[in-house]
Amino acid sequence: MTGSYFPFSREVILKRYQDKAGYLTRIRSAAQKLVAEGFLLERDLPAVEQVSSREWDFVMADRPATSR
Repeated sequence: MTGSYFPFSREVILKRYQDKAGYLTRIRSAAQKLVAEGFLLERDLPAVEQVSSREWDFVMADRPATSR
């Protein structure tokens, strides 16, 4: 599969999830529900959490604005 996504802004994310721990707790809960429903393998849970952690770090990183 290929595709793209556009992450929410830092401000939007911080309104939804107060911090990284809260975000990862919600990700973990949703992923465990997917396992229980048969849509995700339990062995894939660590990978889901790792990718989610990296995405949080990417969106929250201080980067200078790019000009176009």
